[in-house]
Amino acid sequence: MPERVSVQTLEVLYPFISRNPVQIPHQYAFTHRLISDYEHQYPKLGWRDSGQAVKYTYSLNMTPEDYRGKKVLDAGSGLGRFKRALKSMGVEADVTNFDDGETYGRGEDYVVDVQGKVEHMPFADNTFDVSVVSWVFPNQFLDETVDTNFMAEQLRELVRVTKKGGGIIRYTPVRMFQVLQGPEQQAVYDEATIKAFAELEKLHRENPGMKTRITRLIDDQDNGQDQFEDILEITL
Repeated sequence: MPERVSVQTLEVLYPFISRNPVQIPHQYAFTHRLISDYEHQYPKLGWRDSGQAVKYTYSLNMTPEDYRGKKVLDAGSGLGRFKRALKSMGVEADVTNFDDGETYGRGEDYVVDVQGKVEHMPFADNTFDVSVVSWVFPNQFLDETVDTNFMAEQLRELVRVTKKGGGIIRYTPVRMFQVLQGPEQQAVYDEATIKAFAELEKLHRENPGMKTRITRLIDDQDNGQDQFEDILEITL
């Protein structure tokens, strides 16, 4: 197995990426408190939708107001709870729930506007003001036979369908070479991540106004080994 690529090496390879100096705390107790705050601030939300609201705002380095009045793509929307949560919060936004339906099937709670894969979306260029991707990469990445192009293809599609001249993309988690369940699975994910950042480099050349930065959410562990997720923040 080849030597693993470090985050520092990645930043040298792709200098167009900037780092957000603020590392957002992501401890369980802190997030739990945020959910309670949302629930009290927006009584119509309920517990589950409060959690979803936190997931799509704080955990994406966004606020509810960032969505107001915008045409929003929720790519990998799952049960569609975020669209419902925004409505309960009184935030008017034109949200499109886009999901492949493989995880949740077609149960009673499953609300999708358009069905398909993030890697191949049926939307026209420059359609959305805000495109968000929250935990949609396939669980199959733990299988070493998975197509490692999936993340690169998703990012290219997100850039294509998001409006140039101010459009926002949030993509998480990009687990920047964090150790996963084993060396074989880690090798698969490392390869997918390397391909994704090579694709980002191409996208930057094609879109001169594009900016990319990485914000890290830190989860302090009692054993001294911090766990983290990285938010990929793109403006067009």
